[in-house]
Amino acid sequence: MKYNLISLFTGAGGLDFGLEQAGFNTITANELEPHACETLRRNKVLSTLNSENTDNFINEALRQACFKRLSETEKELFFKRIRKHTNQEKYLQNCTVIEGDIRGVSSQEIASQLNNEELFCIAGGPPCQPFSKAGKQKSLDCTKNGDLFYEFVRLVNDLQPKWFIFENVKGMTFTRTDVIYQHCNSCHAHTVAPFLIRQNFKNHNEKKPCLKCGSTETQ
Repeated sequence: MKYNLISLFTGAGGLDFGLEQAGFNTITANELEPHACETLRRNKVLSTLNSENTDNFINEALRQACFKRLSETEKELFFKRIRKHTNQEKYLQNCTVIEGDIRGVSSQEIASQLNNEELFCIAGGPPCQPFSKAGKQKSLDCTKNGDLFYEFVRLVNDLQPKWFIFENVKGMTFTRTDVIYQHCNSCHAHTVAPFLIRQNFKNHNEKKPCLKCGSTETQ
């Protein structure tokens, strides 16, 4: 049995490779970096080639500038592994690669790839640089990618998988934030305000509409 998987922040597919070995089937992979997306697409093509077409694939690849820095021995060893791997079990063959910024990818676009099948897991690792102790630790103040983990949360919330795997650094747990509880005097709901709402509160005593019924009788 294969478990359907949505991959976010895929890179060249390292995490998904391991998950597919464990029995998952990657349906969709989203990645911003064009070279990583091309790697995913080319690996799919390479896995379907016979020996003659594999040789043609390798000869075409050798014309790329990145291989000019390698010695003949290094190139021989590298492509020897590729020829060998084409005869082994193949992974990431069924995924649709969605290239682009995850902020512009709608939940509906990803859901359409499932063809009404059950979604078992969403997996991925949003950029860790804003939170890593090895960096500047700008956290949410990093305008480039400090907010990208919100997108992971958005898709998990919208697509409702049975499980999710969120990979990041320990420094994310040190992000400064307040936990704001809201009690509604009207419907008596007791809830935790979503993170985005908490960050926008200028006054923690300021009354906001109830997250469940909309009443302003909150505390």
